[in-house]
Amino acid sequence: MEMTPFWGKVFCACVLVASAFLFLFQLNARPFWDYDEAIFAQVNRETVQSENPLILTYLGKPFFEKPPLYFWLSMATDRIFNQPELSYRLPAALFGILSIALVMLITLTITGSLFASGLAGLALLTIGPFIDEGRQVRLDVPAIAMILLGVYSFLKGLKKPMWFLGIGVSLALGFLFKSVVGLLGVLFILIWSLFYRDFRWLKNRYFWAGLALGGGLLGLWFGYETYYFGATFWNTHFAWYIFGLAVGGVVTTELTGFAYVRYVFYYLAPWSWVFVAAFVWTSIKYKQVSERHAPIIIFGLTSLAILALFTIASAKYYRYLLPSYPFIAITVALAIYAFLQEKRSRLRISLVALLFATASVNTYLYSSHAYSMLLVNDLITKEEADIGLFLARPENTDEIYTYQHDYWDTIRYYSGGRMIRGIELDQILDKPFFLVMPRPLFYKHSPFPPELDAHFTSLYGGEIVVLLHFTP
Repeated sequence: MEMTPFWGKVFCACVLVASAFLFLFQLNARPFWDYDEAIFAQVNRETVQSENPLILTYLGKPFFEKPPLYFWLSMATDRIFNQPELSYRLPAALFGILSIALVMLITLTITGSLFASGLAGLALLTIGPFIDEGRQVRLDVPAIAMILLGVYSFLKGLKKPMWFLGIGVSLALGFLFKSVVGLLGVLFILIWSLFYRDFRWLKNRYFWAGLALGGGLLGLWFGYETYYFGATFWNTHFAWYIFGLAVGGVVTTELTGFAYVRYVFYYLAPWSWVFVAAFVWTSIKYKQVSERHAPIIIFGLTSLAILALFTIASAKYYRYLLPSYPFIAITVALAIYAFLQEKRSRLRISLVALLFATASVNTYLYSSHAYSMLLVNDLITKEEADIGLFLARPENTDEIYTYQHDYWDTIRYYSGGRMIRGIELDQILDKPFFLVMPRPLFYKHSPFPPELDAHFTSLYGGEIVVLLHFTP
């Protein structure tokens, strides 16, 4: 099954228009989430207000945890729109659209088919977590776009070596978005080269020139940070943050490798199931099928390698799996394209249409936050934003504490950057203060002695979070 060039272009254009809609529609509708979104928004606000906007700051101190490129872009867009919920998220959304386009270009380069290209873009567009993360103030999707740019530059460079220049530049830009995550495109290049036993690109002058350009870009940032902060920058960003995420010590979660598998098979359905079936079938039948199906194995191996890396790492978050999704989408698209090419029938076309319809429903449910874990976060965030805006009023100058509620970054941002601390039950209560705590804890079984309860006044009673005021 193949489209005419005209209808192939129409198909690809429709995918791009749909991606623009999904990434940009009501981008500013929700407040900033705990943790990362609200933290990054606070970093932007403090950095703009600081003496040197080239150096990121958070809570008055240098912010070394993340590279600066995304923050610089979002601060620039805020100068245009002056609406943080929109402007801080806009770079991620635009790079999400670029990622869809690059997935299509990569597939077109491999197959020469606009139909297969459109299938790949549509497959990634119907992966809910990818769309949702691209609508937030996060660094993952821009880094993924640079990973894909490196892959595209490599594939194009196999025929026109000048494209190899893009490998080093994209690696550097990916690093400036999200550190070593931006280097994951190297996995694809290595797997492709090992599969075909072709390492001619290592001898190409354009490849090394691109690395030199990329090294220069990174050198500007490294040199600038080293000039101001010396070993503190290197010890914090690399030794503490990157190494700590890999082997433990920075953050810990209760997630396991099995939780990763369950998440992928549930929230990426049906593509997770199609991916497994396509990869296993092509691997087993490789000698019996056309060599043009080899990219299914290569992109599948890249997906699995990325998933394995983040499964082995000590720190685990579901969003760490994001870089594998474009490679899963391309694997799926190549398999579907081969499936339809092998035999054109109404049954096969109907089955593919059903798969895309199912994926679209799952994407809608995820990106609209209909699933419970996302719905609860939305509710918490809205209530925290309301509390933060209340505390931002000029008359509310008392100190702010929380009790058994660890999510306060959204409150801090919307309160104008107010300092928030945890309270201890044995703390001396000799002056007024505001207290944020979970609603059930206060209204169902208050942890405070009865004689203290009378000193608390409820100012905001949300479904999950409450704001109280204590008067001695």
